[in-house]
Amino acid sequence: MPEDMNDDTQHHPTTATGPLTDIERMVIEFARINMRNDGRRDEAIRTLFGWSPTRYAQVEVALLDRPEALAYDAQTIRRLQRLREQRQERRRTGSKGMATRPDVRGLRPAAGLGLV
Repeated sequence: MPEDMNDDTQHHPTTATGPLTDIERMVIEFARINMRNDGRRDEAIRTLFGWSPTRYAQVEVALLDRPEALAYDAQTIRRLQRLREQRQERRRTGSKGMATRPDVRGLRPAAGLGLV
């Protein structure tokens, strides 16, 4: 683990400009892996970066709007931007991201099913 990873004076992702730091490149490379198992992912974040998953997410999100990050790995950054947009849309619409259930209020059960 690079020695400046836990030193916040070296890394301010919300205000960073200019070339990507080694840590920022590592975050993008880690995001490229796209782990599905949150337990393993969280453990890997703690091991590799020495950060909580929340801190990692803050750094990752800050990178999404950096042109330098897009230039470094456009495919990964665009995928993360799409995921962010999908989450924002779900928040706006109140959807949990699952198919909505049909509105069945006022419908009568079919005769012969023993439900009438």
